Amino acid sequence: MSFTNIQKHLIERGVDLRRTYPDIYSKLCNYVENDEPFLPVTIYPKNSQTGRQFMCVIMPESSDTNYGVSSDNPTQRIQTINISEQS
Repeated sequence: MSFTNIQKHLIERGVDLRRTYPDIYSKLCNYVENDEPFLPVTIYPKNSQTGRQFMCVIMPESSDTNYGVSSDNPTQRIQTINISEQS
């Protein structure tokens, strides 16, 4: 997991993790700096560019798997970004 990549992808959508979710930001810092456990967490921030809410699941140490995201509605757009593969 790259803490920098998490922040980068959220900032691109207008979400400042440190300001908007300070508890999660602090837990991620402790995970990175002190190797403290970090359980997966789901947040629902609003994209400042589109005004639409989106779901973000932060899962350190997750494997590259399909997380069971499916849609019965073919017009619904779902984008999965595995930030551990990006620099």
